[in-house]
Amino acid sequence: MSSGKKNICIVLLVSVALLAKAQNGPKSLEYWLRSRTSVSKQGLKIFNGIDTTTFKKQYEANPKTWDKAFVFLTDTAKLKTIAPGQYAVDGDNAYAKISIGPSKPSQDVKWESHIKYIDLQYVISGAEQIEVANISALTLTEAYSVSTDAAHYSGTGEMYLADPAVFFLFFSTDAHRPGIQVNGPVIEKKLVIKIAYVQ
Repeated sequence: MSSGKKNICIVLLVSVALLAKAQNGPKSLEYWLRSRTSVSKQGLKIFNGIDTTTFKKQYEANPKTWDKAFVFLTDTAKLKTIAPGQYAVDGDNAYAKISIGPSKPSQDVKWESHIKYIDLQYVISGAEQIEVANISALTLTEAYSVSTDAAHYSGTGEMYLADPAVFFLFFSTDAHRPGIQVNGPVIEKKLVIKIAYVQ
């Protein structure tokens, strides 16, 4: 093979590799999500710290439940008027919690992670900060409790702004500290949808 043909082959191989990498990145995930749900109609975005691999796996293992959760999330008229409380989404597979309350000082918010349920969190009105870290980067302070579906930690992570333009998904390795004040306390209305893990 001539050197010119070898160079062309190398360029083609690199191009294919780069394309494959791009198709597995965050932009392709957002396209993949938007092509399957009504999320884009409301202009909602997924926070950019999402575990894309786990999300795709969990969605594809239980698409009907996820679609019902996204329908609940994107019913903005209902979310603005619905009273605080717990609501059915898909039997034991998913349920929603609506709460109204003040955001809190950082020192008053614990790290948490869950095993039984995935957290979908969305601020309907108001704003807060959510600190996020992989559990491997934190120190366990309270072992996982089956009754509360939570473990607790200490440490530091990355802060994200949570407002009505973005929703968050937290899987079992995603520790999070939600409800932290941005610039002092505000009364916010918030949705948390608990979605069962598919093992």
